[in-house]
Amino acid sequence: MTDAMAGAVLDAADVPRLGTDLLARAMDLTRRHGFSQGCFARRAGGDFVSWMRPEACRFCAVGFLLRASWELWGADDWAYDDRDLYPYPKSGPMVRAAFRAATRAVEDAVSRRAGHRSIVFYNDDPNRALDDIQRLFGEAAQALAPPAAAPSSPDPSRS
Repeated sequence: MTDAMAGAVLDAADVPRLGTDLLARAMDLTRRHGFSQGCFARRAGGDFVSWMRPEACRFCAVGFLLRASWELWGADDWAYDDRDLYPYPKSGPMVRAAFRAATRAVEDAVSRRAGHRSIVFYNDDPNRALDDIQRLFGEAAQALAPPAAAPSSPDPSRS
């Protein structure tokens, strides 16, 4: 868990911001690490490795999301349940909700681009490249970000 979240009281209103933070970290990872297909992560030599291992240096789209979540929230305990397609962090309900919100935003972006919702199938298309994943994350972050508040007009009665 980052210092910014340590001891913080989170509620449902924080979920879009946390999801956007996750997508921003995933985007940052795409700029520092290579792209992978067929597994969440790979070592420099190309063999499979856990996305949590320090030697992981190439990630698929889901691997970028998982690694970003791990880096942001330090979740060492992960689980699956029958509603999740990907492992989720067991760091608390708001972190789990933020992870789900971010992955759903990415799935929605996949749906708009490819006509299906599978991040894995989208990633593993042989014609896919890292810049496709970066655009996907950017689109998802934009959709998840709360709308900017309209500037308030001055109150004419106070003039």
